[in-house]
Amino acid sequence: MNKHKLDVLTAKGKAATADEKSVYAALAVVYPNMEIFLTPKNKPARADAIAIYGVHVYAVIEVKSRNMTVEQANQFKTWIVTADKLDACIDTARNLNAKLITICYCQPSRAFYMWNIIDENGDIVVDVERRRTKTQKTVNGGEAERLNAFIPFLQAKLYYMDDLQR
Repeated sequence: MNKHKLDVLTAKGKAATADEKSVYAALAVVYPNMEIFLTPKNKPARADAIAIYGVHVYAVIEVKSRNMTVEQANQFKTWIVTADKLDACIDTARNLNAKLITICYCQPSRAFYMWNIIDENGDIVVDVERRRTKTQKTVNGGEAERLNAFIPFLQAKLYYMDDLQR
């Protein structure tokens, strides 16, 4: 990442942010009584958003946009997310006594996988395998070797955006 510009503020980052907002619009159909409040995009944040039901924090939300189809995701079998990012989200959710929802948006399919990673008690409720691998560093490319978390797609709910239009 360029020291002077966050990846989310680049052209690719802005496209990912637009995908993220589309996912939130679809979530409003899935959870009509839930309000989503985004974290600022002009500085690093531990998560992408907070979901509120009524006056209570319901969940911390993290969204990743991927240039892969649902079929490709199913072939990979697991979603890869940086372990540090997942741990920061888990920590934040636990501190708020909230769930952690993670979402992988598959751009070409206009679909997203959604996992409840932890419940309101702070217990991890999906299988998470951790191992050091080389992956793309940021939305803008590059390569990084780091500890990653692998979460099975089979443990997620799959939603197609076109089915969730208002």
